[in-house]
Amino acid sequence: MKSILNIAAAALILWLTACSAPPAVNDTLPAEDIGVTGDLNHSPSTAAEWLERYIDGLVTKDELCQGLEPYSQQGVPALATTPGVHVFSGSETVTADVSVGMDTTLVLLKGSELILGDGVTFEVLGRFFALGDASAPVRIASQGTYKTVRLQGAQSQCHHTHFAHGIDLVTVAETGAADILFTSCEFEHWDDVALRFTGADGLAIVGCSFGLQSAGEAHGECLNGKRSGARIEDSVFGQMTAYSDAMDLEDCHGDHVPHIVGNTLLGGQDDGIDLDDCDALVANNLVMDFWPADPANPYKGVNGGGITGHNSHPLLINNVVLRCFHGIGFKNGARPVLIHNTITDGHIGVSLYRTNSGYDDPHGTLINNIIVNNQAFDSGANQDLLLHGRWWPSYDQTPGNQASVELQHNLFGFDMGGQTDRVGTPGFEWKNDLPFPAPDSLPVAAGLKLPVTVPGFPSDSVEVFFAEDYAGISRSQDAPTLGALEVHP
Repeated sequence: MKSILNIAAAALILWLTACSAPPAVNDTLPAEDIGVTGDLNHSPSTAAEWLERYIDGLVTKDELCQGLEPYSQQGVPALATTPGVHVFSGSETVTADVSVGMDTTLVLLKGSELILGDGVTFEVLGRFFALGDASAPVRIASQGTYKTVRLQGAQSQCHHTHFAHGIDLVTVAETGAADILFTSCEFEHWDDVALRFTGADGLAIVGCSFGLQSAGEAHGECLNGKRSGARIEDSVFGQMTAYSDAMDLEDCHGDHVPHIVGNTLLGGQDDGIDLDDCDALVANNLVMDFWPADPANPYKGVNGGGITGHNSHPLLINNVVLRCFHGIGFKNGARPVLIHNTITDGHIGVSLYRTNSGYDDPHGTLINNIIVNNQAFDSGANQDLLLHGRWWPSYDQTPGNQASVELQHNLFGFDMGGQTDRVGTPGFEWKNDLPFPAPDSLPVAAGLKLPVTVPGFPSDSVEVFFAEDYAGISRSQDAPTLGALEVHP
C-alpha cells in the first residue's frame, strides 16, 4: 500500500516549519499588580512588564526571551511559592511536589530543563510560560516516572516544550475559557495519558507530536478530554498499541464543542478519534491503519475505528480515512453528518449501529463522500456501508437494520439506494500517498451544490472547509468533486 513513512515525514516538516510567534491573547493583570507604566516609548523595566507586552502582542516571543534573560534565577521550588513574575533558566532536578501559587507566574526560558523525581506532581495554580524554540526546547522529563504537570490556573503557554516519562505527562483541569496553548510540543514515553484535560474550553494544541519517538511502546491514550471545546490542530499522532485511542473525547456539547482540524493519525489497534457524547467538528484529518491485532479474536472491544462515537452529533468534513477496520462508525443514538470525506481500503467504510437493543437507533447524513473498496477481511464482501453491528460479536445481533441514513451525491462501490448516489470505480490517482480522483472519473463535478447548512454548527465556522479540499485546493461550489480531494492540479 502507500508509504506511512512518507506521510509522517511530510507532516513533521509542516510541524517544524509552522512555528511562529503565538497569537496575542487577552489575559492581563491590573497595571498596579505588574508595574506596567503604559509608556511604550521606553523598554520594559521589569520582567512583569516584558511579559504583559508579549501578552498584548507588542513584542514577539524571541524578543520576550531576550528581554527576560537578565531576570533569570535558579531554584524553581522557591520561585514557585513567591508572588510575582519569576524567570528560570538552566537545569534543575525537582525531588518533591511543587505548587506554583495563584499570584505567581513562572517563566521557563528556552533551553531550560526540569527533571522531576519519581511520582512528583508539578502543579500550576497561577500562570506558566515555557518559551522553548526549535533549536533550544524546554524539557520536562524524569529519571523515573513523574506523576503529572498539572495546569489549573490562569493563562499558560508551552512552546517547543518536550514532555517525557510521566504517568499523565500534562493535565489541564477546570481552566474554563483561560488561554492554555501548546505549540510545537513533543509528548513521549507516558503510562496513562499524554495530555489529559477537563473543563478546558480555552485549550489549543497546535503543531504538536505524540508518540513519534515512542511508537510501539505500551502507553495509553494521547489525548483524553472531557467537557472541553478544545482546538486540536495540525498535530501528528504516532502509531498506538493495545487498547488505547489516539484521541478520546467525551461529554462535549453546547458551548464545549472541540475542533479537530488538520491532524495526521498514523494508526493503532483501537480508535483514532473516539467521540462519546461529543459534538465535534472534525475536518481535514488524515486517519489511517487503525486495525485490531487479530480481527478473528476480539479482545476488550478493540475495534480499529478511524473516527467513531456514541450518542454524538459530530460534523465530519474533508477527512481522508484509509485502511481502517471500520473507517467511520457511530452508534447508539448518534447523529453524524459526513460531507466530502474519502473512506477507502478498509474492512468497513461507514457503520451506524447499536451495541445493544436498549439504545436508540443512530441516523447518519452522508453528502458528497467517496466510500469505496471497503471489503470484509475474511470474505471479501462489499462493506462500504453497514447499518447494523453484527460485524462485531459483542454488539447487537438483531436481524435487519439498526440505523437509518440519508444519502445524497455519494460514490459507493455498490448500490446503497440513494437516488443521487453513484456506483462504480472512483479512478484514484495516488499522489503524495493521497487518493485524488482522476480527471473525468465518476466523482468529478458530481457533488451537491455547496455550502451546506448543518444545524448546530455556525456557517462561519464551517464554510472555510467547503471552499477548499483536504489538500488546500480550491473546490467548485456549484458542482464539486466528491470526496475529500479535488483533482490534483
